[in-house]
Amino acid sequence: MRTLHLTEVTVVILALLLWFVPAVASAYPSAYEYRTRETEHFRISYHQGEEELADYVVVLIEDIHSNLSPILDWKPGQKTEVLLVDHTDSSNGFSNVYPYNRLVLYMAPPGQDNALNDYDDWLRLLIAHEYTHILQLDTKGGLVSVVNKIFGKTLNPNQQTPRWYSEGSAIWSESRMGAGGRNRSSFFEMYMRANFLEGRDLDISEWHAERHEWPYGNTVYLYGMKFLQYMADKTGDDTLAALGYLYGQRLIPYSLNTVMKQATDTDWLQLYDEWRAQLKSRYEEDRRRLEKLGLSRFELLTSGGPAHGSPLLHPSGSRMAFYFNDGKSSRNGWYFYDVRNGEKSLIVESDSGGAADFAPDGRRLVYSQAQNYQREYYYYDLFLHDMDRGETRRITTRKRAQEPDFHPDGSRIAYVSMLPGKSRLEILNLDHGGTEMPLPEGLFEQVYQPRWSPDGKHLAFVARPRFGFKDLYVMDMADNRVINLSSDNAQDLTPSWSPDGRYLLWSSDRSGIFNIYAFDTRDGEVYQITNVLTGAFEPQMNADASSLYFAYYSSDAFDLARMDIDRSLWMRAPAMPELRPKKEYDMKPVEYTDREYSPFPSIYPKLWHPTWGEDAKGDTVGITTWGDDLTYRHSWQAEFDYGIESRAPTFGASYTTRIFAPSISMRFANTSYTLPEAALVGSKRVDQDESRYSGGISMSFPMAGRENRGRDTWTYSHGVSIGYSYSYTRLLNTYSYSPLENPPVFAENGFMSGLGVSWSYSNREGYPGYVGTSAGRSFYVSVSTQSDALGSDYNNIVASAGYAEFIANPWVDHHVLALKFNGGMGVSNYRERKIFYIGGPPERDIVSDLIRDERVSGSYVRGYRPYALGGDKYLMFNSEYRFVVWHIEKGIYTLPVFFRRLHLAPFFDAANVWSERLEAGETRMGVGGEVRLDMVFGYARPATIRIGYQVGLNEGGIHGFIMALDNLF
Repeated sequence: MRTLHLTEVTVVILALLLWFVPAVASAYPSAYEYRTRETEHFRISYHQGEEELADYVVVLIEDIHSNLSPILDWKPGQKTEVLLVDHTDSSNGFSNVYPYNRLVLYMAPPGQDNALNDYDDWLRLLIAHEYTHILQLDTKGGLVSVVNKIFGKTLNPNQQTPRWYSEGSAIWSESRMGAGGRNRSSFFEMYMRANFLEGRDLDISEWHAERHEWPYGNTVYLYGMKFLQYMADKTGDDTLAALGYLYGQRLIPYSLNTVMKQATDTDWLQLYDEWRAQLKSRYEEDRRRLEKLGLSRFELLTSGGPAHGSPLLHPSGSRMAFYFNDGKSSRNGWYFYDVRNGEKSLIVESDSGGAADFAPDGRRLVYSQAQNYQREYYYYDLFLHDMDRGETRRITTRKRAQEPDFHPDGSRIAYVSMLPGKSRLEILNLDHGGTEMPLPEGLFEQVYQPRWSPDGKHLAFVARPRFGFKDLYVMDMADNRVINLSSDNAQDLTPSWSPDGRYLLWSSDRSGIFNIYAFDTRDGEVYQITNVLTGAFEPQMNADASSLYFAYYSSDAFDLARMDIDRSLWMRAPAMPELRPKKEYDMKPVEYTDREYSPFPSIYPKLWHPTWGEDAKGDTVGITTWGDDLTYRHSWQAEFDYGIESRAPTFGASYTTRIFAPSISMRFANTSYTLPEAALVGSKRVDQDESRYSGGISMSFPMAGRENRGRDTWTYSHGVSIGYSYSYTRLLNTYSYSPLENPPVFAENGFMSGLGVSWSYSNREGYPGYVGTSAGRSFYVSVSTQSDALGSDYNNIVASAGYAEFIANPWVDHHVLALKFNGGMGVSNYRERKIFYIGGPPERDIVSDLIRDERVSGSYVRGYRPYALGGDKYLMFNSEYRFVVWHIEKGIYTLPVFFRRLHLAPFFDAANVWSERLEAGETRMGVGGEVRLDMVFGYARPATIRIGYQVGLNEGGIHGFIMALDNLF
């Protein structure tokens, strides 16, 4: 029988994997075909289906530039690249100026519970916010401009500012450019009012980064926007421009307070004290005013937030569903609350909140969930969970469907469908799966949360016309007549009907504070039902109209509340104040050219960055440059270094294209390095210095998805990588010896080439306040071979695998047991070179690593010297029990340092490395513990400083301190 050659084995493995691997995505969907419209200041690229949006953005973005550029007193020296994409239902965007000015805008409008939901024109708000970042970060002068003339846009001092400053500036702009914005948002005003009234407002030194407790990442936005608005009101609108110009000239940034004194004759700390006193006084006045009117009496059914919301009464009346997300390690999703005894139980897991509804029989729950579609899109769809069977099935595909509501007869579901730049009302027929659109196209730009009346004859919903605010509407389904119940500049949210259909309830900020209101269909009057200090949302009236359930906000976030309904206490709704200005925009036509998209304007090299590192002899210095195009379909990097002691050059280059599925990467490099104790001189093992030329080509198949099994659901990612690599290694050492001595024996050198394949999977999750991964698992498998059939001087085949598991302590928050297993084996015709070298972590200079922004990487058995163990097979086990001892979350005034948390990690490591036969007695074990400090340096550079003590328990073991950055597995 013929024996398969090593190369043939590998080819068979590759073919089998390729057979089962579907075509997958690039950074953005591979089906997108882009065009570019070029104006005086922008290149706006868009894909098919966005032509109408591109028409508007061309005019809008030039209008924003003409208004915002003079205010911030900066005009970029090059055109800003703008990309419009619609691959996700997440409403957002991002911007950067390094290495070129770039805006990426997602074309899904914000949902009604989104932080960006206060606007008259959501694109104006989004672009104004992101373009402020461009103008502010791009501002520079003095020696900084001189350096950048030489090296390209290497220095951007305004990028080295606290996030509360940069985000607060952008929110100030978004509110100035439009009639909405977060500085006018009743949601954000509510967040701040609750913090001050409940004594939980944060000091300026606590704003630098996101926090592990509510409001999490919104902290920098919330405090930054209020503080920067106060600064502008007090010192003038031109202060931001002055600060940007002065700070943008500093070769050594971080002197935020010094620049503030130069610009305003005051400093941030003095301004903070004034601002805090002013806000505290205003909110206390709010309290007195509302208490005088009479605050509503209610009971909280849950406590501690941060998200108990979307209450939904079950048809039985004895239970209520609600969406729960505690921000920790609990199972997020839809839960039951028993109104009789307060017990809670899981219905179905979901990481997407919003609205849901029970079928009339009470046995099924329909809800929306963001889901991967064709592994390139991330859209919402509807899922139906059968509570009797414990089964979940998807009932729409790529409908971008949210906020579902069952018709009273159970035959149809009304929902909101997302489109590029807008949303519309649709109705799904469950019998045949067809859909209808009851509203005329173009009547509204966005529609939210449809709700059937109890008799099924009317459909209530919230909608926003173009350049307007959210109002409440009712549609008569018999004649498709639409009635507007609230035409004002308030934010109207979350409608629901009373069981008898007489009242339509909803939440509105028409008083400046979100409260529950009711429209009486009999007399046409509007009544205010609640009067609260913070906010009341998502009303639900029980069957006999005796109780009102709603979501109540406190500084802990949202909890479920219940109050008795006393019709005599309802107040006529007050007259509408002018919460938001009415603005008219006089935008001028814009000349532009339209052409097929080309990557070259954005991908060509725009900077040269100095580098320093190490080769086999010592330190190196050099330069690096890189580029990527706006659509991320092409990226490349090149580096050239020169050894100060070796006087030898090293270099490397790589290129990746994501035009195809899979993505394809190519690389080439020349490096020199030291292989510890790889050479035998006489009877002594010594280090071996080598120079290596290497390269290769690989294909990657990244994939992602979501699994729904019964009540459980989880998000995962996995992928396959296949490639060819080669290397030529030559020896750098020279040793003299006499003829009577044995010649030195070196590890093998020469030409090596081969094929490799790897597969990885992960469903790891992280939660605020936890150290690294808090739950889930990951694993990988890889196989590679080098063969003379491919021109290699040596033959070998190597397989390795790894598995990691993370188990959150169910009894104590922020405690996690982390376990990792690695192993590998290989067969080769090497005589001296080992396949695997492992050992303890290398010695590091923390200060140098912080400056260079370098991190420790790899797997180690602590308690032993680096690369102390070598062989053709190995097994390794690492375990840590990680727990937080102090959530510090505080900086030092406005200085560029922020301490996040202090945590400990006792550890146990074990490894065995062998070539011939596994010997249990050769296992090396190490124990110890580490103190770890999570920090943010320079306002934006996170780092974990590890200081620990390691003890090797077996032969060759060492003991001593460990100091390094990061490397949490």
